[in-house]
Amino acid sequence: MRSNPFSPVRRRLAAGGAALTAVLVPASTAEAATGTCEDEATLEQAFAPWGDSDWYFLSPDGSLEGGGIGWKFSGGAKVVNETDPFGLAGDSDRRSLALPRGGSAVSAPFCIRRDSRTVRWVQQGAAGATMLVEVQHLDSDAATSGRTLDVVRGHGDWRPSPEVKIPLLGTGAQSDGFAIVALKFTALTGDWRVDDLFVDPKMRD
Repeated sequence: MRSNPFSPVRRRLAAGGAALTAVLVPASTAEAATGTCEDEATLEQAFAPWGDSDWYFLSPDGSLEGGGIGWKFSGGAKVVNETDPFGLAGDSDRRSLALPRGGSAVSAPFCIRRDSRTVRWVQQGAAGATMLVEVQHLDSDAATSGRTLDVVRGHGDWRPSPEVKIPLLGTGAQSDGFAIVALKFTALTGDWRVDDLFVDPKMRD
């Protein structure tokens, strides 16, 4: 692991400052619509065991260890006291998201920018089961409410998701390049488990 070297910044004041390449986290869910982002991430090569050497940081309560702080659940979706076998969020990783068929969960908000908008997580779904992944645009300047990002398929076992890139179009990103978003997971067919939502800030050695 390594600490993100960038100091906390305010989203609308970032333009014109030093070049920032880290994804920023809203200081609180309540501030998501007003655009307050702080850079306090610890970066790690979470997906290195699968050949992905990029540095990631865990999204706000992306491990669900806080019980889903900032998340929204519907259709029977809930946090359960069972987890994936990888422990990407550390030795204390004990919880995950359970999505029954038709259930949905919306993540806590996080910030993206042009060079910081790839996300990954770990998932488990029955072989052939499908899960819809959408992005919600939460910025006050967003032109659209969101869009579909992917429909992923289950393989029976726990495994990393594909790399999913969030388009900036419609997010409300201004000249500073930042936008506030959340991910929505919906179990279309079969039951699903999701854990450890990470964001890749495109930082390189």
